[in-house]
Amino acid sequence: MDFKQQVIGTYTVVAKPAPKSSDKNIKRFKNDKGVEFAVRIVNRGEKYGRDFCLTHNSDEPLVEFYDTDYDFDGYGQFVSRYGMETLLSHRAGLDLLGHEPKWKIDAGTIKLIIKWLNGFQEVS
Repeated sequence: MDFKQQVIGTYTVVAKPAPKSSDKNIKRFKNDKGVEFAVRIVNRGEKYGRDFCLTHNSDEPLVEFYDTDYDFDGYGQFVSRYGMETLLSHRAGLDLLGHEPKWKIDAGTIKLIIKWLNGFQEVS
């Protein structure tokens, strides 16, 4: 397996490549600040987590957010993960990680993400 290295400040990050995932499971969205996120749907049986060492074993899909400014594992820097039902019921903006100001999804972008997730559910 090929490993990717990225130097950030005084650290070198080594990451395994992301597992192959269907293009329909990943879509990019920009928040109102122009930060682009890769949003990935993880279905039952798919790999996720650090170094993709976990296998998702629930019927409810997971939804992951990656900051595409940093290419740690093929998707970007992992930011946060939610159950799909949690996001589908969300209507306001979403703070993915409180101490990082750029990792906020505004209400308009959340609406676009929810529309995509609803469409994904209809197709799956």
